[in-house]
Amino acid sequence: MEIPYVVILVGIIVWATTQAKKTKKKILKHLDLLVDELNIELRSLAPLNEKPEWFGKFDRTISGKIEGRKISIRVFQKSSNDNDSWKIELVVACQNKHNINLQIYLTTMLTKFQKKTIGVEDIEVFQEEFDDTFVVQCNHRHFVLQMFSTDFCNQLLDVQENLLPISVTRNKVVYSGSFCLDSTHKREHLAEVAQLLQELTNLVEQWQPPYQISNDYKQLG
Repeated sequence: MEIPYVVILVGIIVWATTQAKKTKKKILKHLDLLVDELNIELRSLAPLNEKPEWFGKFDRTISGKIEGRKISIRVFQKSSNDNDSWKIELVVACQNKHNINLQIYLTTMLTKFQKKTIGVEDIEVFQEEFDDTFVVQCNHRHFVLQMFSTDFCNQLLDVQENLLPISVTRNKVVYSGSFCLDSTHKREHLAEVAQLLQELTNLVEQWQPPYQISNDYKQLG
């Protein structure tokens, strides 16, 4: 006896809904643990999308303060029907008084080809493993050369898994990741990234350009 297509369809929907609910519970659990581990002072909690998962995409944002700085963590799906569409965005507020614009992203075959053919910018810090792993672009070259210590470069190497660009722009430091926050390993990874962003924020706020051109010198020119 053949099983009617409608029964199969209902079974698939029930299974998908059950899996989506389990995933949501895991994410909420690990978000709560992450807040505790990072000692985030919560300011707001964006409302959950309460629609069934097959009608709406999961999207949750928490915001608050960490060591006096504003921070937000967003976990969301780009597509409600794709388990590989999970994204993480972590944003830390930054006093960027020298208007540093920075991007750090993983080296790929494409970027290697672009560097050889069209000269894509890549600031090297003369640490072989780091230079081979990352492309660094910045409007203040001296910031990278002065502030990217061996310890900081090693921190970046430690969190390269699932890493999409880290950027500094205007008044914020931003991390993007492409994974679902549904395991202890991924939560620990994100906690390390949050600490790294804190360190990068410190570097941006502490940096002083190596030289300043005075108004008198400009007038002489």
